[in-house]
Amino acid sequence: MRGSTIQRFVRPGLFMFLAAAVLAFSGCAPIALSGEGGETSSGTDGGEVAPDGAAYAGPVTEIAIRRLNEGQDVAGFAAARDAFVATLTAEPGVGMDREYEAILDGATFAPPAGPVFTGMTQYDSLDAFAAAGQKLGASPEAGAFFSTFEPLLFTALRPKDPADSYDLTEILSEPGQILEIAARDLSMYEQFNRDDYDARLADFLDVLSQQPGFVAEYQWVSVLDPNVVVGMTVYESLDAFAAIAQDQEFVGQIMPFINDYPPFTGYIHSDARGTGVND
Repeated sequence: MRGSTIQRFVRPGLFMFLAAAVLAFSGCAPIALSGEGGETSSGTDGGEVAPDGAAYAGPVTEIAIRRLNEGQDVAGFAAARDAFVATLTAEPGVGMDREYEAILDGATFAPPAGPVFTGMTQYDSLDAFAAAGQKLGASPEAGAFFSTFEPLLFTALRPKDPADSYDLTEILSEPGQILEIAARDLSMYEQFNRDDYDARLADFLDVLSQQPGFVAEYQWVSVLDPNVVVGMTVYESLDAFAAIAQDQEFVGQIMPFINDYPPFTGYIHSDARGTGVND
């Protein structure tokens, strides 16, 4: 099932096609919030449907985890990325853009097999995300950029709890901080039990938040597929992350959750632009 999950996000020209799909379904299917602040059940055509039927019209954050193509030099990727991002952020409704460089693979705790970068961009709304994709998806800047990498995850997110509001300027806001990102597809897990998952996730986050060097936690859900959830944890430093990861008591407490609900992709990152808040 892991392969089928990844294939939903790995396609040439994905930015253009995904944004066009968003534009198409946003006019005919509601994107709705869960009344309890959790992920919602899946409706037709990938929309979110909640019992209260309240449509989601708030800001969204695009996430793209990208593995550079074999032989692609980082400098060429960065130049193509910066040219595209400059064009993208000039569009109406497009806000802060952040870029993070993977330094460890979350599955192995070893350096990634090849360069991996994660980009995040804030939009005023799903309509703004779709409009930018429709306009720029076939642009020369997009073509040059997309040809440099293979996407491991590409979707649009909102905070899992609709009462929350996340600001990208606050994620890795201090030099030296480290960001862990873990993406899960809840449809991957056989005989998935929502109550069990939510309870064990809450226990996991409670234990994690008590560790020295923990800074902040961000829990997201995709507005395109509510089965896709993303957790992000900020640590004071790489040393703080390493100390937590090597604490055997902590590891023993969290491994049942990790083993039963493993991410399909995840990395530990530093700030790719090296300035705390990206320019």
